[in-house]
Parts: sequence; structure tokens; C-alpha cells
Amino acid sequence: MFTLISKKDISKGFTLIELLIVLIVVGVLAGIIMVASN
Repeated sequence: MFTLISKKDISKGFTLIELLIVLIVVGVLAGIIMVASN
């Protein structure tokens, strides 16, 4: 399943900037969840 998703992303022309944005969003969401759980 993960390989299919990654192949789709590569075929779409997934750029490093888009990957960075996704990582930042995930990091922020994880931080909010950690703060909320404490």
C-alpha cells in the first residue's frame, strides 16, 4: 500500500518543498497533540 502511494506521489512530481510542508504540518499537529495531552 505504501509503495503504491509513494509511486503515485513520484509520478505526480512530488517536490522537496511539498515534502517539507507536509513534515512541518505533521510536526505542528504532533506538538499540539502532545501539549493538549499534558
